[in-house]
Amino acid sequence: MDGQLCSGGAPPGLCVPALVDRAVLAELEADIPGAGRRFAAEFVRLWAHRYARIAGAVAAGSREEALDAVLSLKVSSMMVGAHPLASRAAALEGFLRSGEGNAGPLCAQIAECGTLTVASLRTAWVDDCAH
Repeated sequence: MDGQLCSGGAPPGLCVPALVDRAVLAELEADIPGAGRRFAAEFVRLWAHRYARIAGAVAAGSREEALDAVLSLKVSSMMVGAHPLASRAAALEGFLRSGEGNAGPLCAQIAECGTLTVASLRTAWVDDCAH
């Protein structure tokens, strides 16, 4: 079940997508040694700023700024292999484009998923780089 997290012998239906598809950065690392780790480290370093930009723009009602910020997060998440985070960013993008309702719950999902994604990247790619 590549790209999935399963508990013990859990059937495939009970597996959840991994926060980060390690193959994405591994491929980059194979092509350009050190590039995967550097990219992961940069993603981790910029996470708080990226999220603050999204949350601030949503809170201020600045649709264009929020769209710009969420597109940046979506693309960088895809490039680092963080597909669940990219999916949540895409959902917020669609919501913002519709111009209806409260984006707060989607921002909360992005915050939670992003924090877990950063922890996963830090453990698998960034902290491991120091060894």
